[in-house]
Amino acid sequence: MNKSVYKAALRLYPIVIIFITLFGIFGYFALPILGELLNKNPVEDILLIILVVIISSSTNTYTAAVSPLYGQQNRWLRANLVSIILLIPLMLGFFVYKYIGVEEVVFVFTLIAFTSIVQTIIRLNFLNKSL
Repeated sequence: MNKSVYKAALRLYPIVIIFITLFGIFGYFALPILGELLNKNPVEDILLIILVVIISSSTNTYTAAVSPLYGQQNRWLRANLVSIILLIPLMLGFFVYKYIGVEEVVFVFTLIAFTSIVQTIIRLNFLNKSL
């Protein structure tokens, strides 16, 4: 495949991060206002939620865009196995959080952020090696 495609995929990541972060910042300020308008109590730890949403949304947007490159016909099995393996911490986390002694929401958000970051790093690494 043409190397310029991989370069373009790598250049896409900062663009995705910038736009998702801008929407996250907008959400950080808009949610309390919407909560007041709708007579609802906004979530107490909205910053944590916004950060995890930025990380996971960036990962989902970016991985969806580069999935045809990452899961090419000659490596679709390996790409899917890596994705499945990365879901294991999420599944195990639901059973383990009781024994760790942290708040459930913080633990689950940390697992989501960790899994998202690792998925992105793997794809960026693959694209970088393909140059």
